[in-house]
Amino acid sequence: MPQPSREYTISSPGKTTLCATNWFHASALVKEARGAVARRANKSTRSKPTSGTYAVFFGGEVGVFEAWEDTQWSITGHGLALFSGFPNVQAATAALKYAGWTAGSQSPPTTAAYVPAPGPCADNPLNVGAAGTGVWYAVCKGVTPGIYRSYLECGLNVSGIKGALFSTFNTREEAEGVLAEAQDAGWVEAIHRLVPL
Repeated sequence: MPQPSREYTISSPGKTTLCATNWFHASALVKEARGAVARRANKSTRSKPTSGTYAVFFGGEVGVFEAWEDTQWSITGHGLALFSGFPNVQAATAALKYAGWTAGSQSPPTTAAYVPAPGPCADNPLNVGAAGTGVWYAVCKGVTPGIYRSYLECGLNVSGIKGALFSTFNTREEAEGVLAEAQDAGWVEAIHRLVPL
C-alpha cells in the first residue's frame, strides 16, 4: 500500500531552505547542515478527536467514554490499547458488547475453526463507518482467522497474540485470495488468547 506523500522543509541559519520528499532524506540533510531543522511541509489530514463517544476495548479501563480526555486517560501507557470512536453511546456500547462476545475481551476465547469472510460491510457493530475506507484485513493467525472490514475487528483478533499474522488489502478479493493461499499452505491458525488484555 503506498504511503501518503509527505514533504519536509529543511532550514538552517543563513542558508537557503531545502526540500525533501521523505523523512530519511530530510534527516540526512539536517545532519549535513549545522543547526538545521526539518519540519513537515504538508500537514497531516488526520484530525485529533474533539468530541464524540469512544469505546476502549483494551487499555487501562475497558468501557465507553463520552469525552476524549477520559479515553486518553484510559489508553495512555498501554502499548496494546485498542479503541474506536462511535456516533453515539448506543453504538459504542453495542460494539463493546459484541467484541466481548466475538473476541473474548471479557474472557479468553476458545479455539475457533477457519471462518470465511464475514457478510457485507456494517454487518455488525464493529464495522460502523468502515464502508468507505476501501481497506480489507486478512487475519491468517489470530483469535478468529478470516476477512474483516475494519481495523477494529482485525485488532481485536490480533492484539496481544504472539505470532499473529495479518495484512491489509485494497479489495476484498485480494484479501480472500491471500487467505485462501494461506489456508492451502497450512498457515491459517486460530490462536488462544491466554490472558485477557
